[in-house]
Amino acid sequence: MKERALAAVLVLSFILTFAFAGDIQRARGQDVLTVEGVWEITSVNFEVLRNTIGTRLSISRKGDSYEVKWINGRNEGLYSGSSARIARTDFNDLGSPLSSDTPPAVLKQVKGHMVPVNVSYVLSTDGNTVQRECDYIHIYYLSPSLRYHHYEIQPGYIKSTLKRVSGPLKAEDRSDRAYQANCGQVDPNRTTPFPPDHEFCPGNLVCMTNFCGGGMGCPYVCCPKGLPYLNHCNCKCYATSDFECHSYSYCREKLR
Repeated sequence: MKERALAAVLVLSFILTFAFAGDIQRARGQDVLTVEGVWEITSVNFEVLRNTIGTRLSISRKGDSYEVKWINGRNEGLYSGSSARIARTDFNDLGSPLSSDTPPAVLKQVKGHMVPVNVSYVLSTDGNTVQRECDYIHIYYLSPSLRYHHYEIQPGYIKSTLKRVSGPLKAEDRSDRAYQANCGQVDPNRTTPFPPDHEFCPGNLVCMTNFCGGGMGCPYVCCPKGLPYLNHCNCKCYATSDFECHSYSYCREKLR
């Protein structure tokens, strides 16, 4: 039987068209040896990604994590790692690839099968560039029957190079802001509970909720101590529930 391989790229952030405005003061990379700052895409290794060249994103420190946001407002969420390399794992539905080359009959067979996709940002030794790497997904099926056979992941194959536009941004005042809990690698199909001693929010309060950053695989959000009421309308934390929003969570030091 003849096998035909099609490349199904499952990473939305690479093929969206981004818009940016304004200019940002440059900084010398050697003075800011950290992934924090504002970056601009200068080259890609896939023709379909060429329309992302010239778009910008910011990376800023958020507690023990790093937040990646495109200048047009799209938020990739939190990454973990060090000042030289940050990474995260997302789970994508194999039946919903963005590649239009994959036959609908094949996609229907794998709908609901969640595939881990790793994304990372790696800083150069001089601090002037970062490389964004993302896993590449291959879907294999039998032709002409269009029967799904298997998939393979090529780690870090999708690459974009970004140059530094500015150094670290001024840290946001998060004194009353909720933030995503530390769940480690997130598996949306998790069937076993987290260990009872797991520290979701070291030094702060934890809420079990799907609002304000909580979600499938990690339904937990953190609030600062002394502000146990998480307002679902604006995702801020308060000392009491005396606010107009009628949807909120109560946070505790430990989940019980």
